[in-house]
Amino acid sequence: MKKRTNRRMLAFYILMAVVLTVGTFATVIGPDSNDSDEIANTSIPSTPQPTPFTFPTPEPDGPSLTLRPPLVNSSGLFQLSVPEGWEITSNGYDFNLSGARSAFLSSTRLSVIDAQLLVGINYPSHQALSDDYFTTDYFFRSWGSYDGFTETKRTVGDRVVIDFELGLGQQTYLARQVAWMDGDWVRLIRFVVPENNPALLDKLDELIVPTIISYNDQRDTSPTWVSYTDTERRFLIRHPNWTLISGGGAPILEAPLSPASMILRSQEDQLLSSLDEAEAYVQETLRPGAEILSSQVTNREYGSGYMVSFADRDNEGNPVSVLAVMLNDDANNLYVAEIRLTRGEIDLLQPSEVPEYQELRTIADTFMILPPEGTIAVPAENPPVIESTEETQPTEEATEESTN
Repeated sequence: MKKRTNRRMLAFYILMAVVLTVGTFATVIGPDSNDSDEIANTSIPSTPQPTPFTFPTPEPDGPSLTLRPPLVNSSGLFQLSVPEGWEITSNGYDFNLSGARSAFLSSTRLSVIDAQLLVGINYPSHQALSDDYFTTDYFFRSWGSYDGFTETKRTVGDRVVIDFELGLGQQTYLARQVAWMDGDWVRLIRFVVPENNPALLDKLDELIVPTIISYNDQRDTSPTWVSYTDTERRFLIRHPNWTLISGGGAPILEAPLSPASMILRSQEDQLLSSLDEAEAYVQETLRPGAEILSSQVTNREYGSGYMVSFADRDNEGNPVSVLAVMLNDDANNLYVAEIRLTRGEIDLLQPSEVPEYQELRTIADTFMILPPEGTIAVPAENPPVIESTEETQPTEEATEESTN
């Protein structure tokens, strides 16, 4: 029995990994046309015939789920919490998707959670997003790795919520996509559950959607950068794939192609309440003897503080230009990021026409405090709710193409 269970779990993981991988590729092909003939002519890889599974028996009193602590997508663009029992299969920026993605599978519940932050998608309203972006063509590609899909319900309000039935092998799954706009970002999540457990679909929606938080502090930086995140000390900084060379209480990262590095620290009960105090902290505590070049106030979504540019020397006496970002949270904890360049007399706080220097300033701007525990996502708008229960069926021609 144990061997049979292990084979079942392995087969499910392989199947769903193919579904997620192919689904990502299929999604990014469009939607660029409302012509079903173009959909039929698009080469969408089909899903292999899956091993039949026996759906788990739903819990009589409804699913009992416990959320894990928030997971920060490795792109550093958003976070979410998922229940125990779902294992991560994808976490980072997806170049095919043109956005960040965190995907999870549960082999015991035969369920998928697929969270995405789509970048550069801008519509005037959720109704326009629903009508012009989430079209039938879009879902031919999004669900292209399944044998077929039927849209069963669509609600447009402060979110766009669309329910589906999905065919996969000899079985039917229930699915839901929940999406809402955040400027030119779209937060989107899909749930897939066995047909016999609609309560699980509702529970996942109820628990997870409010935990999807995008980081507004990162809007003006490249979405393809990665992040160094410390969830215990609650800070994050993004960078163009620097290398972690030292961990511990003051992790150090180095740039691969320039003499630049960063040092990250935190300190409890250290409030800086003015520029004078911030400059004094640099000269007396952080880097005694440093020469201040310039300073300014800076604000973040979950904290505020100061940026101080100063001249320093390394252990060998070489001149170093440094930009320190110092942020306080509501509990007066201090978070410090030092961006260091082994070249002298460069004020990294000032705008620069030198790409290398400007990139260091941009990295400093990404340093942020993570949201406080229990922070809930709030939709950006509350338009009237418009509900449709009309079922949408794939055309015969397109169905043949997507399953052949």
